[in-house]
Order: sequence, then C-alpha cells, then structure tokens
Amino acid sequence: MKKTLLLLLALLLVWPVMAQRQMAKIAILETTSKNKRAPVENAILEQVRSALQTGVKNSGVYMLFSRERIADIMKEHDFQRSGMVSDSEIRKFRFAGVDYILSSTATMSSDGYLVVSGEIINIETGEIMQSVSGTMCRTSPKIAQCCKDIGIYLSKGRDAQVRTQYCDGDGPATGEYTGYNNQGRNGTRKPITQTNKTVVAEDLSAYYTFDNNTYDGTENQQHASAVGNLNYVSGVNGSAIHLLTSKKQRLNIAYSLLDNLRSWTVCFWIKDFGTGMIFGEMSGSSVGRGLVSTSDGHLALLSSYSLYQFDYNCRHLQNSGWHHIAIVSDGNNHSTSLYVDGQKVDELSNSMSNSRGGKIVFGASTDRYPATSFKLDNLRFYRHAISPDDAQTIFKAGQ
Repeated sequence: MKKTLLLLLALLLVWPVMAQRQMAKIAILETTSKNKRAPVENAILEQVRSALQTGVKNSGVYMLFSRERIADIMKEHDFQRSGMVSDSEIRKFRFAGVDYILSSTATMSSDGYLVVSGEIINIETGEIMQSVSGTMCRTSPKIAQCCKDIGIYLSKGRDAQVRTQYCDGDGPATGEYTGYNNQGRNGTRKPITQTNKTVVAEDLSAYYTFDNNTYDGTENQQHASAVGNLNYVSGVNGSAIHLLTSKKQRLNIAYSLLDNLRSWTVCFWIKDFGTGMIFGEMSGSSVGRGLVSTSDGHLALLSSYSLYQFDYNCRHLQNSGWHHIAIVSDGNNHSTSLYVDGQKVDELSNSMSNSRGGKIVFGASTDRYPATSFKLDNLRFYRHAISPDDAQTIFKAGQ
C-alpha cells in the first residue's frame, strides 16, 4: 500500500513536467509596423505583442519560448524583423527547438484605428496554420483585450470563444476572426469557408466573400471592418452581409483601392436595395466617387458633386433576388460601363479616373445622398477594366 501511494505521488509530480514536454513550443516574435512610412509607436507595438503572448499563454495550447532566447537566436543569425518572416529565417528557429512561430504586424487605418494581423507558422513545413486580423480603438484597454483574443484565436482556431466588439460607439471596431487553409508560404491564402477556385484572379486587388467575416481573400490582406454589428444572411454562395440604414451599419475598407488608377473595376452581388448611396470613396466628410441608386430607378456614378446617370433602368433588380453589378472604368477609352448579370447594359463617356482618394465605404451617406439598405456579397476590386468575357465568367461562377 505504501509503495502504491509513493508511486501515485511520483506520477503526480512528474505528470505536469511530462505534459509540458509534450506541448509544442512557440516563439512569439516582436510585433512590427506594417507601414514603414507611417510606423506605429513602439509602445503600442510592445503592448500588442504582450497581449498576444497573454492570449497564447491563456489558451494552454503552446509552451512559450522565452523572449530572451528569441532575442539570442535573432542576434546569433543576424536577421531583422520587417513584417513577414522568410523561409530562411524560419529554418534558423528550427535548430533551436521551436515548433511554431507567431509573427504579427500593426498598422493605422485612415480613420485612426489600429489594425493588427497575426499568423502562426509551422517551423517544419513553413505552412501558415492560422491567420487573423482585428481592428480596434487605439486605447490601452481595447488593444489589450482585442490582441489577447487574437492570440487565443490563433492558438485555438474556431474553438476559441472571443468577443467581436472592441470599441464603444460608432466606429470600425470588429474582430470577426477567421482562419486560413494551409496553402504554404508561397500559396494563396483563402478563407477556410471558401472552397471554390477564384475565377478572374489576375490583378485582383481585393476580394471580400463575406463568409462570416469581412476579410480580403487575396494575398494583399486589405481587410475590411464593420460599423455596427453586421447581420450575416444567406448569400449567392455561402453567406453575405446585410447593411441596414436603421442601424447605421457600414462596411469600411480603410485602403485607397481606386486611387491613382486610370482604369478600375468594382463588382459585387446585391439584393434588396432601394434609393440612396450604395458605396462612396470617402475622404473625411467628402465623397470622391460613388454609386447611387436614384429615386427613378437608375444607377448613377457620383464624382465629387456631379452625378452621371446610366440610362439603363434597374428598378426591376431592386426586389428580385441576387444580381451581379460591375462598374468598369476604362481610362484608355474614356468610358465607364455598367454590367448587370454578366451583360454590358450601358456606357458613359466618362472614365471617372479623377479621385480624391480615401477609404471605400459601403453604406456611406452624405447630406445630399443618404445611404440605402441592401444585401452584399462577393465584392471585388480590380486595378484594370475587366473584359466582357471576365464579367460573364464571374457572373456564371456565382462569385
């Protein structure tokens, strides 16, 4: 009996050590500023990294590699952190007994919000096991909470129970996290809910599928953020978002996706829209370019204070299910075309190439052109004018 008790006591003492040895080791690298021209303050970068570490630690999934040892490795192998970690840098950690690394960046959006992106990389294979971004207010409590939850999500994936709102009041402050398929470091990272191959992917600068998140599915990772708690509804292929003016819901894309482009394309699926502004290129309270649904059933392009109306009447589209809309601006031909469900239906003799720049806002509103409610799916931005065949291909693919 005495021997049995001693054996049990020994197992109780040894078991935590054995369990810890079985846990994978992760090295959390220093958070870097994504935009070197407008870097995030070091104090904020340090707070982001600290909160990410807290989240990873609280998840209980990984054993943390000491920060001092990480610094030693980086000093020994003489490499600097500058955003994404290269394959050669990953191999250097492998020899130190690290199983995974967490790499993170931070940047400021045009509206003054902090955007933090992180990814966990498998040292052995170089695959990105999980990737996520969060947008938050630039206050210490919000950064601490949001980045801790990002760390938990990166560790646990869809099993993580995290908050989705990190800012009081009206502002882009969601943290609707998602993972990515393991496509490898050189592969295209697509949301895990997206299974179909993206058609017409050439020169696609941003693609939002809205499969329960507002992330850009291209490698550019120009993620959008939500104002108000978005409603996800059944979409064309998967889920879509429902922007309601009664709740002042908007989709903010804090990147100048159309700025300084001679030719460009914006296309999307839309349902149940009424009279008002659908999207606008906002700079402060001013709108550069935008798309408006007029009271007499037409779509019209807004350029500063001028409205250019298509002759094609879209009233029959407003309450008749999902329809694909493509606005194609061709600077070479000085024209802007309207495509509906894959077919060119109208053209304006204006390329709409002039722009004040600024963020893109769906559900935007001005004094002259209030917003309209609508459902939105599969939003794309191109740096060129897509062809009629491309418009037809996107429509037929339901993307």
